[in-house]
Amino acid sequence: MFRELELGASFLSNVVGLLQTVQRVCAYKAKPSNETRKAMRTLYRDQVPPQWAQLYRVSDELNLSEWLSDFSRRVHQLNALAQVAPTELLQQAEGIWLGGFFSPEAFVTAARQSAAADLGCSLDELHLLADVEDPSVSSAGGFTARGLLLEGATWNFTGFAPSNEIRNSLSALHLRWAPRNEETDNLRLLPVYSSSKRDTLLFSVAVNVEDAAFPKKKWVQRSVALVLWESQV
Repeated sequence: MFRELELGASFLSNVVGLLQTVQRVCAYKAKPSNETRKAMRTLYRDQVPPQWAQLYRVSDELNLSEWLSDFSRRVHQLNALAQVAPTELLQQAEGIWLGGFFSPEAFVTAARQSAAADLGCSLDELHLLADVEDPSVSSAGGFTARGLLLEGATWNFTGFAPSNEIRNSLSALHLRWAPRNEETDNLRLLPVYSSSKRDTLLFSVAVNVEDAAFPKKKWVQRSVALVLWESQV
């Protein structure tokens, strides 16, 4: 979590810094550099300045207003989580907006390390299990994620099923690290991408799928996957 807070503070400083520079230039209190002039033209066109667009992974199709709204939501979540004791961080009842982290894979890795320490096993002995029901998020390294989308299928308490919809929202997804020696007969790996473009694979989760209800061949054909982020504006 410390890494996320560091990133958030750095990115916020970058965004605020540019806006303050533009404000000083507009008030004739500073001379604009070539970079500032370019940024001002970009802002005027309701586009995202290059120095902001390169801060973290997000859709390059967002306009300025949409990007700022998304960035604001991320910063607000970090601010709220910064007030939580480290021992209670993974136990947020409302869940964590995993797609709102600047480095969600680093957060998941940290949870894995915590689980390995609590369970007294190596990192290689663990795999990440996911379920839409709430079996035991209070277990080592377990937490609830929100804001995810499932592509190619539906998923509820009865299990997975093919879907005609491109993607379906999941109100909550419960994740926990567990030893690989737990029962794995019906487990399949479900890839987790940063966005629906599927250009960045972050990690994979193991999910229980009944072959009779959703044959593996159909599962592969539909390219079932989880997506962490979508525009909320």
